[in-house]
Amino acid sequence: MTFDRSKMRNLEFYYSLILLLFIIHSSCSTSTDAPLDSYFIACGSSNNITHLHRTFVPDSQQPSVTFDSEHSDIINSSRTFSPIYQSARTFSTSASYNFDMNHKGWHFVRLYFYPLSKTLASASFSVVAGSYVLLDRFSFNTSKHNSTYLFKEFVIYVSTDILILTFVPFRDSDVAFANAIEVVSIPDKIFSFGHTLSFPKLKDTALETMYRLNMGGHSLVPSQNSTLFRVWEEDDKYLQPNPLASNISGNPFSIKSSSNDFVSSEVAPADVYATAKALKNILSKSNLTWVFPASPNFKYILRMHFCDIISKSRNSLFFNVYVNSEVVMKNLNLSAFTYDIGVPYVIDYVTNNTSEEDSDNLSVTVEAGGLEQGLNAILNGLEILKMSNDVRNLDGLSSVDDIFSKSDRNIPRVALIISSCGMAALLLFACVIYYFYGRIRAGKSNITLSNNEGRLRIFTFEEIQKATNNFDKSYHVGNGGFGKVFMGQLKDGTMIATKKANPQSNQGIAEFQNEIKFLSKLRHQNLVSLLGYCYEDNQMVLVYAYMVNGSLDDLLYGKNVVVPLSWRQRLEICIGAATGLHYLHTGTGGCQSIIHRDVKAANILLDENLVAKVSDFGISRSGPSSDKSHVTTVVKGSFGYLDPEYFRTQRLTEKSDVYSFGIVLLEVLCGRPALNRALPVEAKNLANWALRKVENDESSLEEIIDARLIGDAKRESVKKVWEVAKMCLEGKRIKRPTMGYVMSGLQDALHLHLHTEALASY
Repeated sequence: MTFDRSKMRNLEFYYSLILLLFIIHSSCSTSTDAPLDSYFIACGSSNNITHLHRTFVPDSQQPSVTFDSEHSDIINSSRTFSPIYQSARTFSTSASYNFDMNHKGWHFVRLYFYPLSKTLASASFSVVAGSYVLLDRFSFNTSKHNSTYLFKEFVIYVSTDILILTFVPFRDSDVAFANAIEVVSIPDKIFSFGHTLSFPKLKDTALETMYRLNMGGHSLVPSQNSTLFRVWEEDDKYLQPNPLASNISGNPFSIKSSSNDFVSSEVAPADVYATAKALKNILSKSNLTWVFPASPNFKYILRMHFCDIISKSRNSLFFNVYVNSEVVMKNLNLSAFTYDIGVPYVIDYVTNNTSEEDSDNLSVTVEAGGLEQGLNAILNGLEILKMSNDVRNLDGLSSVDDIFSKSDRNIPRVALIISSCGMAALLLFACVIYYFYGRIRAGKSNITLSNNEGRLRIFTFEEIQKATNNFDKSYHVGNGGFGKVFMGQLKDGTMIATKKANPQSNQGIAEFQNEIKFLSKLRHQNLVSLLGYCYEDNQMVLVYAYMVNGSLDDLLYGKNVVVPLSWRQRLEICIGAATGLHYLHTGTGGCQSIIHRDVKAANILLDENLVAKVSDFGISRSGPSSDKSHVTTVVKGSFGYLDPEYFRTQRLTEKSDVYSFGIVLLEVLCGRPALNRALPVEAKNLANWALRKVENDESSLEEIIDARLIGDAKRESVKKVWEVAKMCLEGKRIKRPTMGYVMSGLQDALHLHLHTEALASY
């Protein structure tokens, strides 16, 4: 046998060209930029796990993810078909995973479930992400799925530095669990809905991916062939039987780029646009219909992917598109939008709630247009996303407030407090305080300070003296029970605020330790940043990032206010403060939860951009343990802001902070302090005065609102803030909302204000 060398060289050239084209296509069919946030967590595993071409790291070894391990357990099994389901982390009480966020925007949150025991299979629990309920009383045994494992994908908009994912057992006998978790950021343009059909912005709506189909494909498009690790399944099981249905496939290399920047390979891979379901042997008007099970009383976003891979020239394909028999597009001519054939095009459409006639189904139909030149219809891909309802739930009717209130219902089963033991503990505590107080006054204290693995800087007293010009009077910017506050500047130019303990203050030691204890663990854009501390001899100094715009009370009713805060600024500040408090209350930084205990306008600081920072953790407390409903403690706080139920019973809960924050909302609304002894008796106390004024007539809001807001604040927005404040000020804590609910209500108030402004500008 002889070989023609020239032919061999030609073959080598062709093979090399094909290989090069394949490499180029592979690189183009995936996103060139890695997601800014990409967490792949193997819950309870002790080893890295490779699953669908990505590596899942044990939750105990991921430095940017923290979770509650105190009430957790691990279950392992080698009987499952995939390593990702061979381990699980279980929680006997509410517990959270906290993910550090680099990207503020849309994120995929993916949850993997496979019960490794009968207990897990029957357990009922909820999953909360920020202010949204993703799963409500979910149970593996009762969920509607047709496989031995369950994979759930959600889409949420994250606007904070930390995403908190909380697992909440429904009953005391239940546990919550997860086998794996993914959190992946999404380029903003992918979920900038409404490019083709107009509907509201969705940043305040959570989504759940119900279906993602590749029409006409003979097999699913695996995640490694799709950007952002999405899987596209076949469509045949949803297609109503139709002898005219035909699978069409083309060359992925032939799919052209869209002139619309929105429709890119990140929206869907070329493999999806290179296949389609179409009609064949068209003799008269006909259609293709897909039917999907759907939950009633929810709205859905349908993203329909089109690419004309059947026409030979432009303007030769016309068809109709329906959703639940409603017309979406009539005589759709794709080339009129894409200016060519073989170019992707996307239509986004929001349904009303599923119809009463067929409430459990959702249908999509493409129908031949009836024009002589275009008797065909086509659909290449389809995504169906469920939208969260009015209480921000994707799975039921419980709000986040409802979920957490059920989880906090635990009441001690056994009386653990015995008077003799209590007295002994009190005596021991007094001795300890006396010992440390004596040691600190002698300059020999052994106070243990937590530095959370070196996150805080330990300053010398000399450094702080130089930064503050030896605590010069002109650097003095405030006072507190702990001591005086001085601004300063470090050698590198960093502006700082220093709290210098008053040596005569009995509360100095405890507050000094408390601030370091909590702020060394906490990190959030709406909490003040503790940079470090100084502890030399008798000197105790705390060093913070300097807040240029001072405190909220100064800007609301301080003596030197030049330009009053606008209504929008006030709302954004309140939302920021509420977000910071919600972060504390939901259990973070290795603590079960933190109760601030001194929420007031003076402790909400503002940076150069008026971003709110909750400050002063000197009297903060860890929240109740999982088997308790409250913390019993002596009453501390600021008059005018104190929760009356806490004051009366000495029982402290997160709802005490909620009450205090309600007073702050009144200060923001009215532009006056919580207590003003210069006013007549009936007006001294802001809460009593305001509630009495607007007791039965909300039109009286105009009488109490800050006069500087007249003409600026929109009535519906003001009314919403008033409603939230009134709920916060309920006498019984059980009737008060959570800070998560407060945060959502304030966001609604801001949207009402901006919406009214936008309408007025037209």
